[in-house]
Formats: sequence, C-alpha cells, structure tokens
Amino acid sequence: MNPVFSEFVREGFVGVARTDWLSNLPLGRLSGLRNEVEVARDRALALGRHQVVVIDFEYKGAMLPVAVKYFGKQSRWKDRYDRKYGSKAARSFKAASFLKINKISTPPALAYFERWEKGRLAESFYLSFYFDGFKNLKTELLEIYQSKGPCSKLVDLLEQVGKAMRRMHDAGFCHRDLGNQNIELLHGSNGEKDQVYFLDLNRGRIRKKLSIQDRARDFSRLDLPSEFLHILIKIYWHSSEPIGFFKNVMRLRRRFYWWQKSRNFRHPICTLKELKRDGGNRSLKYKDLWIWDERSAQASITMNRADRKKCYSWLNYSKIACSSIKSFFGITQTYRKQIAQAYQHRVEFTGRIGMSLEPADLDFNQQISLLGELGKIPVLLRFGHHEDKTQWDKTLGYLYDLHSKGHPIMVAVLQDRQAVLKPEAWRKFLFYLFQKFDGKVEYVEVGHVINRVKWGIHNMSEYYELMRPVAELQVIHPNIQIVGPACIDFELHYTVGALDHLPKDLKFDALSHHLYVDRRGAPENKQGTFATCEKAALLKAVASHSLHCGDRVIVSEVNWPIIGTGVWSPVAASYLPKGELGSRAHVSEEYYGSYMIRYLAIVLCSGFVERVYWWRLVAHGFGLVDERAKDGWRKRIAFNMLRTFLQELGQATFVEKIDLPEQVYAMRFERAKDQVVLLWCNGRTFNGPWPVKPNKVLDCTGKEIELIEIQDEPVYLIYSN
Repeated sequence: MNPVFSEFVREGFVGVARTDWLSNLPLGRLSGLRNEVEVARDRALALGRHQVVVIDFEYKGAMLPVAVKYFGKQSRWKDRYDRKYGSKAARSFKAASFLKINKISTPPALAYFERWEKGRLAESFYLSFYFDGFKNLKTELLEIYQSKGPCSKLVDLLEQVGKAMRRMHDAGFCHRDLGNQNIELLHGSNGEKDQVYFLDLNRGRIRKKLSIQDRARDFSRLDLPSEFLHILIKIYWHSSEPIGFFKNVMRLRRRFYWWQKSRNFRHPICTLKELKRDGGNRSLKYKDLWIWDERSAQASITMNRADRKKCYSWLNYSKIACSSIKSFFGITQTYRKQIAQAYQHRVEFTGRIGMSLEPADLDFNQQISLLGELGKIPVLLRFGHHEDKTQWDKTLGYLYDLHSKGHPIMVAVLQDRQAVLKPEAWRKFLFYLFQKFDGKVEYVEVGHVINRVKWGIHNMSEYYELMRPVAELQVIHPNIQIVGPACIDFELHYTVGALDHLPKDLKFDALSHHLYVDRRGAPENKQGTFATCEKAALLKAVASHSLHCGDRVIVSEVNWPIIGTGVWSPVAASYLPKGELGSRAHVSEEYYGSYMIRYLAIVLCSGFVERVYWWRLVAHGFGLVDERAKDGWRKRIAFNMLRTFLQELGQATFVEKIDLPEQVYAMRFERAKDQVVLLWCNGRTFNGPWPVKPNKVLDCTGKEIELIEIQDEPVYLIYSN
C-alpha cells in the first residue's frame, strides 16, 4: 500500500509529510528540531554547512531512526532562486518521490518542511527513512584499494553502480552532484547482490529525456582512477557508447577539478577545517594505486594512457634516452655480428624449455600431475610482494617439493607499488625469500615488467632503489643466479636504460625478458624489420654489450591470448562487455599451439636464447590447460603439441636451418638413432619438394600421417641417420 502524503502548515513551518507519521508527531517537535540536530552530532552522517544526523521518532508504537538533513543559511540570491523553484529540502523531496515512482532506489522520503522570515529562508529540513548498514561507494572503494583488489570485486562493484546509474538516467533524472559519497550500497542477504541507493538529491533535475551532456556531467564528479572510470562508462553503455563520450566526461572532470581547487579561495575557513579533519590528505593519490587482477594474473591498468604518461618525468625520459644513445653504436655493431650467426651453431635442447605454474589460485597437485606428462623440465614459480607470508610459505613448500623431484627451479619476484613506497618492507621480503631459496633455486628474476606503470615503477630512480637490496643479496648468496631486468615487449630502450641504472655492485648473471608477439600474430611476422628471430638477436646483443649483465638471454614469460576467454585474457582485462571478442591479438587454440611450437623453435634454434619459460601451464585465458572448462580441467591442443615437441626434440640437438621457399621453415635435429626435420609454413601451403625422404611423419600432436602438404601446423619428418 502506497503511503499518503499531505501538505501542512505548523509551528511556523510549511511542507509536505507522510500523513501517518505527521499525525503522531507531538507539537513543538518541528520547531525544536534544529536543537536536536545540534545535540545528535554523535550520530552524524555528514557535518558541514549542511548537516545530516540520525534522530529517532516514534512511529506506530516504536522508535524509528530517521535521517534528518538540515540545510544551512544561504545568500539572498539563492533565497530568491529557492522561492521560485523550491528550496533544497523541497527539491530533495520531489526528487525522492520521482525516483520511488520509477523504482530507482533512494531512502524513502518522510517529509520536508521549511520556515521563511521576511523573504529569507530561515530553516529547512528534509527527512527520510534511515537504513542501518549503508556503506557508500567511497568507503567500498577505499577498502578494495587498501587490500589491493581483487580486480573482479572492483569491477563487480562498478557493474552494480553503472547499471543503477543507467536506470536512473533512463527514467529522466540527472543527479548533478553524483560524487562517491552520494552513492550508497545496502548489502544483500541470502546471496543477493547489493542494492545501489542515490542520496543528496537536491541538485537533481527531472527531464523527459536526458541529453548526452547531462549523462556525462553525472560521471564527471565520480572519484575513480581514469581507467576504472572508463570501465564504469562501458558498463553503463554496454556496447553502445557514443563517440567522444569518455572525452567529454574527462573534459567536464577537469573543469570540476579546477572548480574544486578554487574552493580553497572561495571558502578558505571551511577548507582549513576540512584539511584538519582529514589529516591534510583530501584525496587518494591514484598514481600509487595498485590493484591485482587475479583472473589474468597481473596488475590491473588503473590509469588511462594520458594519466600514465604523467607518471614519467622528462628527467626519466632523458635518462633512458642518454643510455640508449650511449649504447646505440656498440649494440648495433654487436647485433650485426649476432644476426649473421643465426642458426649457425649446434644447440642442445635438453633443459631449454621451462613451464610456469600457479601456486596461489589453482590446485597445485593437479598441476604437478599435468607437469609430469611433460617430463622433468625447468619450472618457474612467482612470489608477489602483494601476497602475504602465508602464501609465500605455501609456495616455498611447492618449490621444495619440485626441487626434490629433480626440476630445475627459477623464481620470479614481483614488486607492487608498496615495494617502492616502503623500501624496508621490500628489503625484508627479499632477504626472507633468498634465505629460503639458497641451494634450491637456479635463477631468481627480481623485478617484473618494469617498463609498465601498472606494475608500480615510475622511473629509473625508483628501479635503482628497488634493486639496492639485490646487490647485497648477490654477495650473501653467490650460488643463486640473479637475472633481469624483465622488461616486456620490444622496448629495448627501457632494457638498456634499466641495465644502465643498476647499483654499481650488481651484475645480472643473464638478461631476462618477456618477449611477446602480441598484435602481430605469427612469430615470423615482423614489427618493422624485426621478427622474433631478429628481436632475440637484439636482446642477445644488448646482453653481450652491457657491462651489467652476462651474455645469456632468458625469455621468462611468453604466450598468446586465447580468443573467447573474456576478462581472463591478459589483453582483455579488466573488463570486457559480453559478446565482444576483444583485441585482435587473440588467437584460436589451434593457432596458439602452432605459434608456441614455432616460437620455441625460432628463439632456441637461432642460438640467441638460453631458455624459454612458457606462461603458463594452466590458465583459462592463456594457458595450455583450461581450468574453467565445463567438465573440469581440459587439455588444449597446445598441451599435446608441447608434449609431442618435448618427446621428439626435448633431448635432440639442433643442427641446421634448411633453405626452402619464402615462408616455409625447416629445422633439422639429430637424435641418438635418427634425425628429425621440424617443418611448417607461415600463412601459406607447401606440397614439396620435401627437404628429406622421411621414414615416418608425425603431425603436431604426435599422430602418424601421410605427407601431402603442410600449412601452419608444424610436422615432424623422421628419417634414419
């Protein structure tokens, strides 16, 4: 049954109230409400010029908590405006009633009343039901930020808010003051999703249809990192975001920012009081925000490109440029010598291919079982500074077990932003781990994707400080080989810059790099004049030329993102609207497997890379095994391809690259009793003549086939010595 409201004139006030509530209100309660607000500060929801407190009123024989908002006195011109268009209290009541009719959540209105004296608004109040358990968006976000995620929780929160905003706007209500503090969430029970409530409605406007500008204005006051603000906008529009909408929001956001800054001059006394109350920190520094995305196993992008660039100073760019210029001639000369030696040397394949496992979020015993099918190959485990000691010790237990089973171990140590901001905690973390690693670990990669802001390092000075404890540890634990700097993609200037800004006593035993081929598809495809072979040669040249690094190269992370895996894909995270496939870097499971085998053959046979660690064994978005398959963990075709590759060539020796027509590749290997040619094409078909006369031909999964033609999938031509 809908409540009945009635207008009233009482105790010098005029207004509208729920009839049943007003009839139970004793005389004198309205005129004394201002004093009650002052007394109820211990139950204050907001203090300032406009105050919101919780006061109990008797209703139907029980005490009912009511949120009472008292609006402070204002200027004459605002009084004239309110006389014409309604006071803030009246507008709040009207807006709440409108939202209720349209089934948009806001605390149900009880009443508004106001008192005028000689044309001036002396007092005005807006009353609504109070719901215990409200938590505003600002608080929810801060809790997620402080716990460093997970990203999925943050995106779920934004999804609720975005959908609620869309319903509100489609109903015809523009809030016009939609800050984080004015969005409340009431946590559901019995597995229900939280319900989103909108508060502080007095600035709102009711229209038949909201313009794009109206909608953009409501986004501009939300306090979110720019990339998550864009995610919220994507959720709001689903797949129909108007062209230029985000830019419009950012323009309005900048305007609002400068308006906020001017408040220091417009209201200096209030500003000083608020700074004192907030401890001098008015806002979260999003450049220091670090969120973990557990679905794609990486740090989330929190800022858009424009904001990320602000984290890099011109001084940092100049340091990298100086290092690159200083090394350019030497690296170029070394590269020319290296590339001329591609595929010219015998390469023993034993122990060259490693596999990464996930110790934090997946069943490790099941991973060990799958690993057993690949043999005693090297294993990489990751330790994150963002994790807690319980997880570190758990991962150490897995490490010891793998070591006892004969697997060579490499460790990747991941930093977060707090590692930079709290160097002593980072130092203790490293010293604790290295003490446990001694005698068990072959390589330790310290630092992770240092050329991406999202991983927490913003300049070379920060990287230098991050590596200072490593220089000490290299002396204390000489048997552990330390590798780095673990840059990602084909950005060799960062690699050169990082090597040039290491502590003087630190020298990497090998250069580690995350050499991806994203957005170029096949590993044979070129980026400029550099395909995978040339990139590996350039890495080798950097390692050979640098005085801060041994001349070996380790690719410590590589994969291809798999199409249709949504936010579990590393290039689609942290949000992807349903039905969208995401980046063109995604490939099918079949191409994923073919590209993997071809990549391994190229970088290892070329002689430029010491070892490759595949990232990783089990991952829905990029692994050899899909843990989210309908009927349980499912081996992708790539798993069978790698198992076949290791069975046929894992103990073999590369001998030569055979010359064949363009985009046809053949690598010859020797085994104890016979020889194998690994043969494939890149984007074409080939039907002979064959480089050898095989006794047996296996397809990429080890099945014996008749050799008629080859395409992108590698085949094994086996013949006698």
